[in-house]
Amino acid sequence: MRIVKIGHEGLGTVLTRALALAAIAGGAGLAQAWLSKPMVLRPTGEKTTAPEVETIDLANPDREGDDAPETPTSPATTPSGTDVADERETEPETNVAPSDAGTEKAGAQSAEPDSRMISLEEAKSLFDSGAVFVDARLRADWADGRVLGAYQLTAGDLTSPSARTFEVIDALSAAPAIVIYCYGGEHCEASEDVAFYLAESFQIEGAMILEDGYEAWADAGYPIEGPLE
Repeated sequence: MRIVKIGHEGLGTVLTRALALAAIAGGAGLAQAWLSKPMVLRPTGEKTTAPEVETIDLANPDREGDDAPETPTSPATTPSGTDVADERETEPETNVAPSDAGTEKAGAQSAEPDSRMISLEEAKSLFDSGAVFVDARLRADWADGRVLGAYQLTAGDLTSPSARTFEVIDALSAAPAIVIYCYGGEHCEASEDVAFYLAESFQIEGAMILEDGYEAWADAGYPIEGPLE
């Protein structure tokens, strides 16, 4: 067995190296242990607060959050009765009641300036001068008795003319004067209607109306004829 002798200086060197190696090994172990150990985050005890939410007023983008003013709600305004009345379309006024508009007689709506009322004596004078007489009464009344040579013609004949109507129109167009009569009275609407449509539809103007009517003519003994057989 071989025994190695180490001096004091050699022993110190060996110990120093051994301690250095041990320190290096220990430090490496601690470093590995620290790196492999999971990290645990512990609360620090301070309260956390939620992040503030920023609000933007779309009407006023420059103003933020609670500083933006609330939009006032204006109550709906209703115009006063006077304003409503002023804004309404004014309907044209009419002297004809709605229920009477479709039945108003032609004579009432056409006071013809060319036709005029004449007396019994004036009518007789015109008769003697060759005037043509028109009986505006119903055909049955005309058949019972009429002024001599008088044509029977109503407003209906003129609005819906027949062949007979045009024959009468031809005779009236060539007449020197026209006298229309009906039942008599202050306003003989039947005569006024015929005078209106003669002028309006056939351009025969200037017809005169016998105010007293057929009965007064017959009572005066002036020429008549009828009834028809």
